[in-house]
Amino acid sequence: MSHDNLQQLIDAAELVITTQFGSTSMLQRKLRIGFARAVDLIHQLEQHGILGPANGARARDVLYTPENIDDALRTIREAPDTPTEPRLWSAHNGYLGYGPVAALVMASTYAEAHQKATAALAADGGDHDPTYARITTLKPVDMPYVGDQLP
Repeated sequence: MSHDNLQQLIDAAELVITTQFGSTSMLQRKLRIGFARAVDLIHQLEQHGILGPANGARARDVLYTPENIDDALRTIREAPDTPTEPRLWSAHNGYLGYGPVAALVMASTYAEAHQKATAALAADGGDHDPTYARITTLKPVDMPYVGDQLP
């Protein structure tokens, strides 16, 4: 992880712990970042045990209190610097009757998954307007990655 990415992750951790509010939109506003980067930060914070799992459209539970912020930041700083393994993502465009409505893609980050899914839905759209390839739902599928074969 580059120094800038590490610092942004630490800033995000400090923000969600001090506010006790773990949401993508809050990170976007406070850190002045895009949606895809905010989603990646939320997923990284979950992997580091700082945020709980997704809870529908509500903000995620923050698993550290402001009093324990130093412990939380230590878990980030001392984590091994390993690349994120690719995972399976499920994308839906929500436009029934206008070409394909779903795609499965392998990607390491939300941004990469969004790009691949949009391309897949647009390519299979036939003669339909390419705007129907707009992704309305994109989420990781809870399956372990085992190379090129699905388990």
